Amino acid sequence: METKLSFRTMLQEYTPSCIKEYVESHMHRSKVSVVDNKLMLELNLEEKNLISKPCLYRWLVPENTAKKILNNKELLEKSAKTEIDGNIYYILYFGKSKNGKTRIESQHLRGNTKRSTLRLTLFSLLYNQDQTAKEWDIEQYFPNTYFEWFTFNKEEEDFIVCIESICVALGAYPLNIEGNPAYKSEWKDTLMSLRHNCR
Repeated sequence: METKLSFRTMLQEYTPSCIKEYVESHMHRSKVSVVDNKLMLELNLEEKNLISKPCLYRWLVPENTAKKILNNKELLEKSAKTEIDGNIYYILYFGKSKNGKTRIESQHLRGNTKRSTLRLTLFSLLYNQDQTAKEWDIEQYFPNTYFEWFTFNKEEEDFIVCIESICVALGAYPLNIEGNPAYKSEWKDTLMSLRHNCR
């Protein structure tokens, strides 16, 4: 598939699995680090400008951290994964945003559970396992993880919801509930219940 094609053309001419593959193969990857006691993405100047556009993104977690978060062998085995520098990373969450930098850094890495479904889900799972007592305790699970992201031009912003739906439906992201057929309804019901109890 040629990178010059628009998403309008792709949606008319390519299968959903080809579109998902295209998005994943063109994602940038940024590591989460602690800078001046703040969680931040490692971004060069060009990436800072680029990620501030509308984007799709996903969260990659080292194997040991993923095991602590999910605490469920069956879920881990089903989850999407990738290898970085010889280490296995589980891809736990897929999301979208009108401004990727604001969404990831200000709401997921340093926000609160009212503004971030990812933070709410993490806190709910870890609180239920007695691994955390307060919301900000979850921040210890972010360093040395990665966010991969794919940006859209302004004229293609309207396609984000559709492309996200394709990627989630064809992926295996255990922390996504809506439009995620990869996991049994029992798991999604459990996540919903845990989130509700921690609101």
